[in-house]
Amino acid sequence: MPRPDRPPPRLLAPQKAMPPRRRQRGAVAQRPGSDAFGSALPTPEQKKTTVASLPPAAAGKALAPAEAQAPERWRVATTGKASYFNLGGHVDKAGVVDGMASPHLRDALLKNKNFDKLPAPIKAHISGGSNLDLTKIAPYRMLLGMDDRQMEEQGVRFERLAGGRS
Repeated sequence: MPRPDRPPPRLLAPQKAMPPRRRQRGAVAQRPGSDAFGSALPTPEQKKTTVASLPPAAAGKALAPAEAQAPERWRVATTGKASYFNLGGHVDKAGVVDGMASPHLRDALLKNKNFDKLPAPIKAHISGGSNLDLTKIAPYRMLLGMDDRQMEEQGVRFERLAGGRS
């Protein structure tokens, strides 16, 4: 029963349209609960979110940064076409090119137009004075313009090993 001293309540009260607030130039918008520098302390609910409370897939991603992931693993095998007159004849079982072919392959890789796009450790490995390890270069062979069919004609085949990232 409605009280005589109050008007009856409206079921659907009309809402007034609020004009959008405009920021002044140079003004810094602050969020509620933040200090003047924009760094707010976490709420107790935010503090409770730990790696243990995340699902297993997300917990693994939270613990391991992108750089800590295992790099792709490759194996270099010589084919039946390998001879002393092509690259396959100068590659050992570990995928390292011997001193007879390393300078020629190194010069070709250094002159490649995409050499500057390679990661720093790979650039250092290629431009270093030691023999070239094709297993380290294998993930970047497409960037360097190495065609797998042409490499097989040179007596070298790149094989991806299980256990690398997918």
